[in-house]
Amino acid sequence: MTKTKIPLISFGSIPLLCIDNKFLNLYKKFSTCLSHFLHIPIQSGSNKILKLMNRPYDNLKIKKLIKNCKLKIKNLSLGTDIIVAFPGETESDFKETLSLCKNIGFQKIHTFRFSPRDYTPAQLLFKKAPQISKSDVSTRAELIRQLCIHQT
Repeated sequence: MTKTKIPLISFGSIPLLCIDNKFLNLYKKFSTCLSHFLHIPIQSGSNKILKLMNRPYDNLKIKKLIKNCKLKIKNLSLGTDIIVAFPGETESDFKETLSLCKNIGFQKIHTFRFSPRDYTPAQLLFKKAPQISKSDVSTRAELIRQLCIHQT
């Protein structure tokens, strides 16, 4: 094993598709030196919304990858980023995200309310999509946040 003066190495936000078997196998070799917390920003659990976000994965890929992480890293804790009220997000889309987050059991979820940025494809979607009321956006964000409050 390689010696280092660094007692613990932790990773920042890791894109989903950067986590492969080569990455996970580092935990076999350096388990005591690597943080057993991974922050994987999935953004949504709805395939429709993931496609609108131009994400190169769907919720099945998310589930498989997280399952593989949990199998290969003992005592793994997970965090993620979720965007609520992305243009075109319906109540059904939101429920898919909520369900996925519940099933995965994230310990930390950073919840963001969508806000359009100038000159982006999402801004064009925002202009065309039905608007979600501010109270519904707040409710959705709070429901996502509550998932972490109730976990032990």
